[in-house]
Amino acid sequence: MTNLGLRDIPLGGDDQESLGISDYILSLSEFIQKCETPMTIALQGDWGSGKTSMMNLIKKNIEKNNDIHPIWFNTWQFSQFGMENDLSVSLLSSFLEKLGTDDATKKKLLSGFFTRKNVGRFMNRVAEVSGGVGGAAIAAVGEAVKGSEQDDDIDIAHQIVKLKEGIEKSVKDKIGESDNKRLVLFIDDLDRLLPEKAVELLEVFKLFMDVPGCVYVLACDYQVVSQGLKKKFGVGSDELKGKSFFDKIIQLPFSMPLGQYKIENYIESLLEKIGFERKKENIDSYVEMVTYSVGFNPRTMKRLFNSLLLLKLVADKKKMFDDSDGIATKSEKQIILFGALCLQTAYESVYRYLQKNPDKIDQAFFDDLKDEDALQTDIRFAEIRKELNADNDTSILKKLSAFMDVFYKSIQLKSDNDDTTLSKEEVKTLKEIISFSSLTSTEASTVKTNVDSVARNENRNLAKEYADILKVKHDGDLKKLGEQNFIVYQAKKSSDAGIVLWVTKGKTKLNICVAFGKDIDIMLGVKKNVNKNFYVAIHILINKPSKMKMAQWIDNNLADIFPRTEETNLGLLLYKKEFDNEPSDEALTNAIDEACDKLNIIIPKFVNNMETI
Repeated sequence: MTNLGLRDIPLGGDDQESLGISDYILSLSEFIQKCETPMTIALQGDWGSGKTSMMNLIKKNIEKNNDIHPIWFNTWQFSQFGMENDLSVSLLSSFLEKLGTDDATKKKLLSGFFTRKNVGRFMNRVAEVSGGVGGAAIAAVGEAVKGSEQDDDIDIAHQIVKLKEGIEKSVKDKIGESDNKRLVLFIDDLDRLLPEKAVELLEVFKLFMDVPGCVYVLACDYQVVSQGLKKKFGVGSDELKGKSFFDKIIQLPFSMPLGQYKIENYIESLLEKIGFERKKENIDSYVEMVTYSVGFNPRTMKRLFNSLLLLKLVADKKKMFDDSDGIATKSEKQIILFGALCLQTAYESVYRYLQKNPDKIDQAFFDDLKDEDALQTDIRFAEIRKELNADNDTSILKKLSAFMDVFYKSIQLKSDNDDTTLSKEEVKTLKEIISFSSLTSTEASTVKTNVDSVARNENRNLAKEYADILKVKHDGDLKKLGEQNFIVYQAKKSSDAGIVLWVTKGKTKLNICVAFGKDIDIMLGVKKNVNKNFYVAIHILINKPSKMKMAQWIDNNLADIFPRTEETNLGLLLYKKEFDNEPSDEALTNAIDEACDKLNIIIPKFVNNMETI
């Protein structure tokens, strides 16, 4: 049985070829085997960019040379077992152990001078030796071994030298005197540590392990080191001291060549692994959608393709990719699904908007999403801009508009001869795929939490019918208000609906609403659920300073209709009819009719007496 899915493990030989990184692996391997020692190489890149993969491939390559002795140290594994404070000691101890140092010598080298009495003096001395940035690292070392029973006064400087000499001797014992033989120590996952712990480890590493015959390959994110320096010592990457600290340890920085990877080859190989059609004319679209959304990060890519594989398995069983309808082919549906997942992963706020507002998917909407200026200024996209943090990084809107342009092109179906507009069939296909792809959305479980989607749609449609009736009936009144109109309102996580008239005239700003459903507390802005009966109500949303004046005006002008008003968080509740059980359709519409009849009386009075409110 063939195993499914893409594991989050280091890249293997096939990946090495499809990514086109063989030349980098071979070059680094050759450098490691021929360079002067000691030498420290830093593979730099964001978390998940493939640093561990590259180190694994280098290690496999140099293991062919019998003169090379590789040692692997994973810092993250130690930190997961509450050993972060002992990490420096763990590194030194593991190093000596893999060199074959006997236990007695190892104990003598590591704990001989870490005594209760001398920890403080040792830390101070290390700070002097390391130029002022070493003491904090040794604090962790000293704390880890301060339980030693040796309290004799010792020469700290002498013990530092003695420890380093002991490590050098162990290295020579392991590899001999030949320049061709060397130890290669791979230190992985520094960027998974707390930044200050990563700095502590680098400090001890430089002080004690920088010895001839050794090549060190570190997987690290320079930004993590920079954050650690800033937190511990008040210096960062923009300051000379912080940069000098890094440069003092690293002799060869190597940035992960993400921009040089053969992304199209890698994507094509992943599509093949999950059984997707790989038409040559579509590969460029796949690459562009990745480029303008998730970017090329091996870990993120594997997660994306795992989601794609799961959806493919479901779609196959539902025959969703069947092209017998003559509208969209299998490959067209697959590339639209891929684009939807890219959108879901990189621009979740946009994806959720499409998911929640399928009725707004049309040509004009896509034209605006492709327009960077519209994305920056249109009030409809205010929430999207906020969630994308576009105020602080405007480049993300440029990237989004480029993605939407590519995504739009992928939606165009060959069965429709017009490539410049969206047809009804194209919109329908997109809606179906957006809805289907929500299975893998992190928000999918919360989009409709505690909300009956059927009731939500029914209530919205019912509210729209009444809003249209009220628009016609009060056409003259609405014109007097300055072309105001009735609109439908629904809270995000409620099936309740409201027919709302916004009133703005001079300094008077309020809205009158006929609301119905089950959660009147949500409509009225009540923080705790206080009412769970079905209801129909009329309320006025008005700011606090005007609330008392409005209540008085209602008492003077509408007491016969609303003999009692109730103050709420957001305004005044004028009328409420409750049902003990879920009302029938007839009972609900009768109650809404009754509320609208009251509304028909009060709206003209509002319009003609605005100046007195």
